[in-house]
Amino acid sequence: MGRTPSRPVSKQPDQLPLNLPHRVSLGGDDFLGAPCNRDAVAWLDKWPDWPEGRLCLVGPKSSGKTHLVSVHRAWSNATAISARDLVSGNPEDLLGKQKALVFDDADRDLAPEAEQGLFHLMNSLRTEGGSLLMTAAQAPKRWAAVLPDLASRLAATAVAEIREADDEVLMALLVKQFHDRQLSVSSDIISYALGRIERTHEAAAALVAKVDNISLAGKRKINLPLVREILHDQG
Repeated sequence: MGRTPSRPVSKQPDQLPLNLPHRVSLGGDDFLGAPCNRDAVAWLDKWPDWPEGRLCLVGPKSSGKTHLVSVHRAWSNATAISARDLVSGNPEDLLGKQKALVFDDADRDLAPEAEQGLFHLMNSLRTEGGSLLMTAAQAPKRWAAVLPDLASRLAATAVAEIREADDEVLMALLVKQFHDRQLSVSSDIISYALGRIERTHEAAAALVAKVDNISLAGKRKINLPLVREILHDQG
């Protein structure tokens, strides 16, 4: 990247880089298919033939749920909704002409006042047709729904799970995370990091973000010594 080493890694660099969003590739051809997400991909391929018209995509943070939702929206023309829409919107109006909806981070965003709206929406899916894709960190049967009828519907919702990454996926994820930030790194860096980070999507994303930020702040080239220092600093 044309960066040259100037000083050691600092926990509080003199100049912090601006927290600008990096470009994330969300194309279907760019998705990292692997055993840990095979079940989820297979369920999405069944659209719109989901039981009762609904599916919940479950997986840990940074596991690829957002990427799969983006791919699903591209081929289904689904509309994204929020808890606010469930409070104020009519189920039939929410479904609209396309009759395909996405409710991202549903377990985190579902407020008690939105439960009635989600219940009515699920009823509309049964009578009017359509689909609802939800994403969450845990299965719907584990959500703390107050409304008993909704809790019953959630417990019966089909679940597509994304499991924690294996070595192959974690390696590909590290490469992709660097690529999304337009950074080219050596295979030595990927191999070194792979053997020393937690076996999670979130850990891979966090490491790449920190490497990028510290490299920018210290005007340092991204190389193995830099990554080694960062991982050592993290313990």
